[in-house]
Amino acid sequence: MDSDQGDQKRVTGGLAGVGIVAFAVICCAGAPLLIAGIATFGAGVALGAGAAVLGAIALVCLAVLVVRARRRTALETQRDKPVADSAVQEEPTPR
Repeated sequence: MDSDQGDQKRVTGGLAGVGIVAFAVICCAGAPLLIAGIATFGAGVALGAGAAVLGAIALVCLAVLVVRARRRTALETQRDKPVADSAVQEEPTPR
């Protein structure tokens, strides 16, 4: 009967050992993975916000350049247009 009790202790001790090892692996590997996941998410948010700001600045610059180019083209077209005869006002000649 002593051998039956020894076998029972080995089985129980073996299961406890497996449980302790599983717990250690989950805690020791899980915590760094969780922290790394949170840090990666934080870095992604920071990089995404930075990219959004840079994109907004680029859009504003592009809009300014387009408006300036259109104004410049409109002014050049207006200067190059021939003036109609009726629009020309002559100064009155002194008598």
